[in-house]
Amino acid sequence: MLDTLKEIQLLKNRRMTLDEIKVLMEMKPVSSPALKEVNEEIAHLEEKILSLKEELSEAAPEQQHMIKEEIQLKMIPLIQLMTTLLS
Repeated sequence: MLDTLKEIQLLKNRRMTLDEIKVLMEMKPVSSPALKEVNEEIAHLEEKILSLKEELSEAAPEQQHMIKEEIQLKMIPLIQLMTTLLS
């Protein structure tokens, strides 16, 4: 039960609607160790990005720009890989 509540909270933090959360919760879980590991890494990355976002709010504009550029350069290939996986 606690895991379910944590999962719902995580989905709410991702700005999902209650209907979207309900659909996800009703889906039959996939028991792939690789998928579980990827989901854990995504949740961890989301936490790190939110932390970085807080730090950036106090950084100088030049530093904000440099950090955003660096993240974009690293995220573009990852997004392309995910798009390929999902297509």
